[in-house]
Amino acid sequence: MNIAQVIVVTSSVISILLYFIPKIRNGERVFSPFPGMIAIRFKISGKPSPMNKYDKMILNSFIILTLLGMLMGYWILLESLIPHSGGGVAIMPLIPGLTIPMELLLTLVWIIAISMVVHEYAHYWASIKQGISVKSAGIGWMLFFPIAFVEPNENEVLQRTPLERIRLYAAGPAANLVIAGLAILLLKSLTSPGIYIVGVEKGSPAWKAGIKPGDVILAVNGVKVKNLAELKKMIDGHSEIVVTILRGNSVLKLVVNKGKSKLIGVFVVPFRPSVWALSLFSPNTFVQLVNTAMWLNMINMGLGVINALPMFITDGGKIVLELRGRLKGFSTIIQTLTLLLFFMVLSRSLVMIG
Repeated sequence: MNIAQVIVVTSSVISILLYFIPKIRNGERVFSPFPGMIAIRFKISGKPSPMNKYDKMILNSFIILTLLGMLMGYWILLESLIPHSGGGVAIMPLIPGLTIPMELLLTLVWIIAISMVVHEYAHYWASIKQGISVKSAGIGWMLFFPIAFVEPNENEVLQRTPLERIRLYAAGPAANLVIAGLAILLLKSLTSPGIYIVGVEKGSPAWKAGIKPGDVILAVNGVKVKNLAELKKMIDGHSEIVVTILRGNSVLKLVVNKGKSKLIGVFVVPFRPSVWALSLFSPNTFVQLVNTAMWLNMINMGLGVINALPMFITDGGKIVLELRGRLKGFSTIIQTLTLLLFFMVLSRSLVMIG
């Protein structure tokens, strides 16, 4: 059992034990609201602050973003179930050892923690800007991942208009969608299409030919290669190849003698640094930065979209409840159908990976 597995098992057992500690503060379970979660509440001084016209614009834009996230969520769910989509876009849960390697869990923890804090801070900011005080906040751990939460004053929330409450609920998903969008912009600014060499095996044909980490493969035997499939095809079946590479601002042609080897001994990724990023980062640093941006996008997109969907305990569910008068009592049906659709897609995803 590795360290990640030990953490998961230990935190799960502790959360179950803590759940049976009596309610010791204001009738609330301080350490574990329900089995599977370890959480600690603490009081904060979240006093209301004045709202100007720019704050109001941002709060209203939160509603638009969350509604777009809701539509995107429905599109993903339906696309995942339509047969003609060729498998669809599946919602894949992050399950250590099943959907993600155990060793990746510890790497993702800080990204998930930041994403959760951003989500909850947006709720906090939307509360105090609309004159709603925040009585407490909390941090914790639920099964595999860190969590965070804020608790606005319930009585003050109920006294606000439906629009103000919708702004409060929409703030969290919208903030995650903004972070996801910024991560995409970072990815596009960092990368360009290409085949980037991040490592060369010592003693390999590529190493003997003078290929170095940081080189960009442009062509093989005079034929341009744009992806990994084309590169593999050009390498296979040739005992000697001429590799055209970009090194800094110079284009070089290097002869690689494979001999009896099937591979030339390079480790590559299907993108290269953009012009401005080319000389700023080492190959390994560049790949780590790109991977971080990719996970930042995926995790925040997942949090934003799932929370935007109306499924009872989600922010989208609370928004639909605010509209129930206009929806003539169909809010429960909408949330039930959405939850059923979500679990259908989730079950299909688990079957696919199982």
